[in-house]
Amino acid sequence: MSATDFPLRVSTLLLFICLLTMVNSTSALAGPHEGGVLFVHTDDSVVFTDGDDFSGASSLGCECGDFGKCPLGDPTSDRSSEPFVWWVLAAFPDGCPQLQGISFGVEHPGLDTLDFLAWGPGSGFEVADIAWPETGTGTVVAWQEPIRTPIVEVYWFAAQAYYGAGTFELTGHPREGGLFADDTIPPVIDSIVGYGSLGFAGAVGTSPFGGTRTVEMSWGLLKQEFGLGSLHSSTSRR
Repeated sequence: MSATDFPLRVSTLLLFICLLTMVNSTSALAGPHEGGVLFVHTDDSVVFTDGDDFSGASSLGCECGDFGKCPLGDPTSDRSSEPFVWWVLAAFPDGCPQLQGISFGVEHPGLDTLDFLAWGPGSGFEVADIAWPETGTGTVVAWQEPIRTPIVEVYWFAAQAYYGAGTFELTGHPREGGLFADDTIPPVIDSIVGYGSLGFAGAVGTSPFGGTRTVEMSWGLLKQEFGLGSLHSSTSRR
């Protein structure tokens, strides 16, 4: 990011947060992100190196109109004391997004179990809670230009787990809730209707699409296997 881009990015994010606060008291509208979910993907073949940026390294993505062939990630890492990397991604099975911003939160066993090494908002920029990413905190991420693909990489984390198995769960932001916003002013807001979780060190992660799947599974195959239709209501987590 160049020095000339920084003020624009900050002003865009501040404007988004102000608009989000203004409309958050109203119920979600049926906007371009209706039915959207957040899921987790990890890849134990990725080697963490201190100082590296893992933005864009999830290797998940597809084009609008082709969601049935989209890879939907692997939510389970077999690693514990060896560092592991995972990504938070948004998915829109029912359409092509105009994603300008998102708010979400995290819950996990705590810093005594999960030692965070690095994290970042991918190609976006954020205003996070001061204690982020401690359990029960949240962040707001925005992009200077709207993202128009049905799989959007939102965030990445790297950590180690020294004291046994656990899960890292995606949730709504503790104050704003779990929301998607488009690029209009004021933004059209849609609620995030399902959340995934990461499992590590022996625990199994979960998917908002149903079950625990690997990168070979796509939305089309999952609908066949589980009888899933369009996602318009929240998927319960285990």
